[in-house]
Amino acid sequence: MRTEIRQPGVANVAPTLFISWDEEVLHCTPSEIHQELYYGEPRIALHCLPDGLSVMPFMMEAGDDEIVAKRLQDILRSKLVREPISPEEAPPPANVAGTWEVHTQYILGKSVHSMNLRQDGNALSGSYRSQYSLTEVKGKVRGQEVKFSVVLGFEANMVEYVYTGLVEGDTMSGTVTLGEYGSAQWTARRVSC
Repeated sequence: MRTEIRQPGVANVAPTLFISWDEEVLHCTPSEIHQELYYGEPRIALHCLPDGLSVMPFMMEAGDDEIVAKRLQDILRSKLVREPISPEEAPPPANVAGTWEVHTQYILGKSVHSMNLRQDGNALSGSYRSQYSLTEVKGKVRGQEVKFSVVLGFEANMVEYVYTGLVEGDTMSGTVTLGEYGSAQWTARRVSC
């Protein structure tokens, strides 16, 4: 477990706490922890990163820090007792290489983007095209489970989208976390290999 406090810059007025860990040691991904915090009680909205979580305390009130710390501690400790999957037991990764059409359904509205994925074993890389930008994709596949992230937005409005879901042939679907903006549902269809 690693933590780092970054002091505010020009646009931010509060320090940000970054929390990261080794997924092989803790047996969970940042997206899994983010989902448990966001959909648990009390609901806690943090920013999900590929390698951890960030806490922006700007809107927190007195005592909120203790609530967030306790929930994080409880969830992360519960993950330590999970047994890791040995490489022999792990299913082979699904093939997700190719060009995909990605549909995202937000609370209000939807988007259609495209991505081109390259796959090397479990590792994913490639490009993601939105209406306004072309950005890098990074991720991984474990069996039928897929996880990848992209950064969308412009200048001070950059948001990391972390997609998690399941692969079924030429389709994928799941949940995408949008940092402090909650989450949305997504589906993707492979249009070429």
